[in-house]
Amino acid sequence: AGSLSAAVTAPFDVIKTRLMTDKTGASRMYHNALDCLIKSVRAEGPLVLTRGIVPRVLYITPSVAIFFAAYEAAIRTFRARYATLQ
Repeated sequence: AGSLSAAVTAPFDVIKTRLMTDKTGASRMYHNALDCLIKSVRAEGPLVLTRGIVPRVLYITPSVAIFFAAYEAAIRTFRARYATLQ
């Protein structure tokens, strides 16, 4: 699930990064997110939206796996500890 969400949201991350690293003032390259999307795709093609997808998926996947493992362990611990109270 984490890997899929990282891959699906990669295009948004590309746009966000380009907006965050854009210049300020009159020399701005992009006016808003849609403008950034259109200009990026026109200049570099649609595959520009997949830039950085591999590192993004590779760093998110282990953290999601660790989260789910810790969550399941916590649930088991709480159920075992508080099962006698019911």
